[in-house]
Amino acid sequence: MIAISYSDYFEYGCPECGSTDCFPFDGVYGSTTPAECRECGNRFMIVSDKLMISAIGYNSEGIQSGFLRLTAERQIELLKKYYNYEMNAIVDEEGFVFPIRISHPRKGYPSNRKTTPEEDKYRK
Repeated sequence: MIAISYSDYFEYGCPECGSTDCFPFDGVYGSTTPAECRECGNRFMIVSDKLMISAIGYNSEGIQSGFLRLTAERQIELLKKYYNYEMNAIVDEEGFVFPIRISHPRKGYPSNRKTTPEEDKYRK
């Protein structure tokens, strides 16, 4: 699962197909929204533009971990201790995966927006 920024999501849409017809599949948790695309079924995290690490994580059974409130110092500590290069994520000692925000894979290709930003109820 990847994490992208809110501003990238609203400009480029789903990282897989570009659709903005996505919904939170497991609630909204402050600065992070786990999203699922209605068109292609892709699941990804949408994180605040100010964050680098998803505030929530999942294990292999898809169970959500607790909400993280990380200071910049704690993020650096976690990155040094638990960073998994293959997954581009932090994998903690309990096996929870917290995706690290990446540049949007569709950058340069506009979204396939079906609603205006004012109509989009998930826009912050």
